[in-house]
Order: sequence, then structure tokens, then C-alpha cells
Amino acid sequence: MKRMLLYLQKAAPAILTGIAGIGVIATAILSAKATVKANRLLDEAKDRKGESLTKTEKLKIAAPAYIPVIAAGGLTIAVICEVNILNKRQQIALASAYVIAKERFQKYRNKVKDIYGEETHRKIMDELTVENCADTDIIAVGFASNSSLDFQTEEKTYIFHDVFSDRYFESTFSKVLQAEYHLNRNFALGAKISLNDFYNFLGLERTDYGQFVGWSMDTGILWIDFNHHKTVLENGTPCYNIEFLFEPDESFADW
Repeated sequence: MKRMLLYLQKAAPAILTGIAGIGVIATAILSAKATVKANRLLDEAKDRKGESLTKTEKLKIAAPAYIPVIAAGGLTIAVICEVNILNKRQQIALASAYVIAKERFQKYRNKVKDIYGEETHRKIMDELTVENCADTDIIAVGFASNSSLDFQTEEKTYIFHDVFSDRYFESTFSKVLQAEYHLNRNFALGAKISLNDFYNFLGLERTDYGQFVGWSMDTGILWIDFNHHKTVLENGTPCYNIEFLFEPDESFADW
């Protein structure tokens, strides 16, 4: 029973969206039928009266035929509003969970450093799995034509560390710089952008929280600055860290 309730709770937006779709179709069908019925009632009333009906008389005769249409339309609007409310609640819940998880992870990382030292913390981080980036082809859409910064040359791959998500991945310097450039390009053109947009450019998997955090120019940030620094993993492999000087914020979509 509990599983069923949890399933219904999670699936509520999808279920209500389906109901809203049915409601839109039902409203259209009822509207067509009501129009036919209203015209028939008006014609009958006109024949009985023997002359043209006044606007008040037409309204009194035709209005009852549209009551089912008004009811169906009203219920459909109510369902659509409820879907919007549920989606907003889920977004807020996910964003809140992300903030809590981030704070807990930060406390955990700091406690590891305090108890075991920076070297132990770095060894733990070095053992994390290195992700394989997808082979992305970043194209900038322009007014006259599309453009790309990719020279399509063979480049050596290196290990990079996205400090914000604490993920390691393999890529090239040019692809990372392209991702950072295009993130800022789209940011300048759109005034706001999500964290997942950056991960798309890098060829990394999108994160659950990445769609709810990002940057907005309304907060006063006009350019997303990056900081890079080189470290060495336990096995001697160089690793290049990528840090945001202005971290993405969960309130960016509210602006």
C-alpha cells in the first residue's frame, strides 16, 4: 500500500498531465456539440416567437447548452494549475536536497582533512573513477552561419577534475576551453544558464541537480570565471582541476 502511494505521489504530475490532455480534447468536443445544440435551440425559439430574438433572449436560451463546456474547461484549467504546483514543489524539494547534500559533503570533506590531513583526503579523491567524456562537437549558431572552435586535430588527453561535482574525467585542453567559452557565450546571449549546460559541453553525464542550479546576470554576474590548477595523483598522473569562481546557485531560475 505504501509503495502504491509513493508511486502515485511520484507519478502525480504525469497522471495529471494526461488528465489535462483528455480534458482539453473533451472540452473541444463538448464545445462543438454545445454549439450545434445552441443553434438548434435558438432556431426553435425564433420560430416560436416569429421574429428575431434579442441579445438577452439569445443568451438565456444558449447559455445552458454551454454549461458542460464551462465545467470541463474549468476542471482542465484546475488540473493544469495543479500540475504546475506539483512540478514546482518537486523542483524545490530536489534543489533543497541538493543544497543539504552539498553542505553535508563539504562538512565530511573538511572533517576528513581535519582528522587525517590533506594528503589522505587527496588519496581518497585520487581513487575515484575517472569518467569517459562523450565525443562532443560544439557548434555555435550564428546569424549568417554556424561556427566551431574545433580544429579537428589529434590531441593528447588528460585527466580533469570538476571540483564542484567532484568528478574526474578525461578530455583535451581545447575541449575544456571550448566548453568554458561556449558556456559564457550562451550565458551572454541568454542572460541565464544551467550547470547541466556546462556538463553537456564537456560531454559529461547531466546531474539531477544540474538543471536546478546555474547563473543569472540578474545577480550581477556578467561572466563565469574559471580557475585551473594542476595537481598530481597518487600514481604520478597529472590532474587539472576546474573550479568556478562564482559557483552556480539554485535561485538562478527565479530571476
